[in-house]
Amino acid sequence: GSNFEIYLLNLDGSGEQRVTHDTVGDGFGTLSPDGKKIVFESNNNGQGEPGNTSNLYVMNADGTDQTFLIRGGSPTWSPDSKYIAFHASASGTGQPINNNPGAPTEDSDIFVANVDDLLEYGTPPRNLTNDPARVDDDPDWSPGGDSIVYTNHDVNDRPPVPTYTTAEVYVRSADGTDTPTRLTNNTIDDRSPDWSHQGDRIAYSCQGGSQRFEICVTDVNGNRTQITDN
Repeated sequence: GSNFEIYLLNLDGSGEQRVTHDTVGDGFGTLSPDGKKIVFESNNNGQGEPGNTSNLYVMNADGTDQTFLIRGGSPTWSPDSKYIAFHASASGTGQPINNNPGAPTEDSDIFVANVDDLLEYGTPPRNLTNDPARVDDDPDWSPGGDSIVYTNHDVNDRPPVPTYTTAEVYVRSADGTDTPTRLTNNTIDDRSPDWSHQGDRIAYSCQGGSQRFEICVTDVNGNRTQITDN
């Protein structure tokens, strides 16, 4: 996975455009809501770190002006295209907890950064979760802009297989002024939450039998429905 690149594509499959051209692994490209920028992960980390240690870069939607942002992964844009939320090592030196692309670190928290301020002034991001006892992962910004959904699991939950029985889905306000609301409550691995465009439901991966994953949907009150079974 050393030479993945990022492409743009129209919804009908036409107009394929390659926007990164390098020898490292680029992935998880996320187009800003205004269509002007792409933030993405790259494993361009220098020597001595695991290959799936990720840094975040931002570029124009046509691939120009690729610029390093900060160490971290799993970026998501705010609806106004001014901020990103992402997971990152709270210490800045944490190592990935597994070998998966985009894996969080053992001290991963959810951070929020103003992209322009980070680029122009080096304004540090704000730690939204600040929880050393949990591995926070994979945020997604609500379409209304007021909330961020994410997953976390106990920092000691590291079974031999990459499923985490304490992994649950949480929502909290984007400004961090409230306490997180837990939307799932079970002994299976719930991960990768994604808001509906209306903001009333969240789709996520939920662990089924034999370690497989299915797609589940929950409303903002935690009423869960499993929608795949295969």
